[in-house]
Amino acid sequence: MKNLYAFFLLVCPLLVGAQTYELSVRQGTYQDLENSISLNDGEVWDDPTYLVPLGFSFRFFEQESDTMFLDGENVSVGAILSSFNAPTTVQLLVANGADLIDRGYLSDTSLSNISYHLEGDAGSRIFKLEWNNAGFFSELFEDEVSEDFTNFQLWLYEEDDAIEVHFGPKSVGSPELSYDDLAGTFVGLIDSFNIDDDIFSFTEGYFLEGDPLNPTFREIFPEDLDNDPITLNGDIPEGTIYRFERRTSSSVEIEELELTIAPNPVVEQMTIE
Repeated sequence: MKNLYAFFLLVCPLLVGAQTYELSVRQGTYQDLENSISLNDGEVWDDPTYLVPLGFSFRFFEQESDTMFLDGENVSVGAILSSFNAPTTVQLLVANGADLIDRGYLSDTSLSNISYHLEGDAGSRIFKLEWNNAGFFSELFEDEVSEDFTNFQLWLYEEDDAIEVHFGPKSVGSPELSYDDLAGTFVGLIDSFNIDDDIFSFTEGYFLEGDPLNPTFREIFPEDLDNDPITLNGDIPEGTIYRFERRTSSSVEIEELELTIAPNPVVEQMTIE
């Protein structure tokens, strides 16, 4: 009986290590937020840092959070979901990994509003965070103009802990500047990131790769982030919506295991590969 118990200890971790999220892509009409609360409140911004209340408890990977921390100093357009202000180890949600900036930064007059809005009834509320008319850092500082721009929103659903990124109107005429010589922007989910040490030591991470309309939902590992960035190829068309849903038990695929047991029949001890 002792040997059989050891067998279950070996197998069970493989069953619970299934992928947490699955991706779906659809097209929809993009609408600017109405009656939203501005975070920059008329101030120009570059790599802004804000603490934003969600209005409900949201589960991201295996952590419950009621606060979103935008940490522009460490993560470009990354949302850190945490119940604490600037913790050391966080869960990271990158909605649009381009290096963005207020289009009015050089004139000291804000042209790019960052705001949020909570809608719906308790139990089915949606938190929405919007970057409106955001420019690109490299274009602004190298050409001293801000002709390229983007609009997008991050939605979090109370009912099922789903995540959506909605992409609106954009114009990217200088992709080599706006995307810093990369193929496009990056979108990803990571379950553990050390802000203080800038270390990715996660057990689960996913990034979108390839065609923006039909991306690969690629599982990544810490060593992958030491190489070239994992990005989408080209601009994400207006109206594109990426939805990340938590996988239910019925959708988890259990990997088949090929076991070798020796000796057979077992007398006192057995070896399992």
